[in-house]
Amino acid sequence: MYLPGPKSYEVLLKDPLAADWLESYGNLKTREDYARAFMVILRGTGFTSKQLLDLDKGEARKRILAIARECLEAGHGAAALQIQTAASAFFEHHDKPLGFKKNQRIKKTRKKIGIEVIPKKSQVYAMADYIKKADSPDRIRTRAILLCLFQSGVRVGCLSKWTIGLVREQLYPNIQVPVRLKITNQMDTKLSSYGLSYYYTFLQHEGTTALRKYLDWRIQTGGGNLNDQDYIFKPSRKFAKNKRTEPDRVLQLVKTAAKNTGLDPKTVWTHALRKSFRKVLNATPELDEDTKEALMGHRLPGSRENYFDLHDLDEIAGKYMKANFDQTTDDQALAILNRRFLLMMDYSDKQIEQLNPATLSDEQMQDLLRKKGGNNQQTQNVEQDVVPMRKVKKWIKQGWEYVGQLPSGEAIVKRNVMYREAS
Repeated sequence: MYLPGPKSYEVLLKDPLAADWLESYGNLKTREDYARAFMVILRGTGFTSKQLLDLDKGEARKRILAIARECLEAGHGAAALQIQTAASAFFEHHDKPLGFKKNQRIKKTRKKIGIEVIPKKSQVYAMADYIKKADSPDRIRTRAILLCLFQSGVRVGCLSKWTIGLVREQLYPNIQVPVRLKITNQMDTKLSSYGLSYYYTFLQHEGTTALRKYLDWRIQTGGGNLNDQDYIFKPSRKFAKNKRTEPDRVLQLVKTAAKNTGLDPKTVWTHALRKSFRKVLNATPELDEDTKEALMGHRLPGSRENYFDLHDLDEIAGKYMKANFDQTTDDQALAILNRRFLLMMDYSDKQIEQLNPATLSDEQMQDLLRKKGGNNQQTQNVEQDVVPMRKVKKWIKQGWEYVGQLPSGEAIVKRNVMYREAS
């Protein structure tokens, strides 16, 4: 129903009546949605904005309803509602409210919920990797966009406003997992309606790696460094007018990826990936409900907000990392984690295979650590710990030695027990 192209409504910006109305909205997406809907009205009636405004209210209501109902009959309920809403807003702005009667108002339908498919983690990764050539620029960009949406759970309008400064220090020179993302109400305008100025969400290993690879590609093909104020996801077209990839373009990318992985594109859209994010959170028994809501950018109800520490990012990040967003299954992730601990305790590969790392519980791992310590004088003299990666320098200054990084993004450190006693 809407005309093709992101700037099909540009003519309205030269119309004083329409431009004055549109510029009263601070949100760019609201302006664009209303402008596109208003263009449908003008083309449908054949009037200018002034001629439309000069109509008798009854006649104006009649013509706008005819266009909206035609759209509704074609199965475009959301577009029909947008047309009526935009018309009401335009007339209201010019002190001539249309006053649609109750039986004339287009009702918001929830038809999309009935057909919506919330992709499972395996389906999200299939969508991210549907382009088979691993070094293809389209594959690199698609993978970064989809995994960032999935692992952070942000709304698509927010993703399109991410800037380099949001992540630079956590990706260069070395990747820090999890990447911490401070989402402000300038990036996600819906936060204002919740009374929130910001919230934090994160990225795990594969999302972070995909983002770093995409930015490395941008640096290589762009001939230099990126500025902090540059948008992370630029349009794929070289001479595009926009400086960032708009939500509509991301929606097309999601639907194309869905179609190429066997999903019906009519049942999958960008917000479905936000629901996939929540599905992973819900499948994590260790995550409490308040942390889930905080990671979604929702305001906690009642007094619960007063008892939730939004400023303890280490605690929130630690809880987030318990959710398994990576491509590995939960069993695979546990096996990798346990195997690394066993290697640190000087177990041989053969011994590790016999122990079967995928089946070892935390209690069994602690028992093995104590047993190894009791039987091995070298291990007895070494103290080991797991600390946040960003605090490694502090621990090194206290005499610890950096050993390596776990899949969770945390650092393994160790020191000689004799050093501890001396200090």
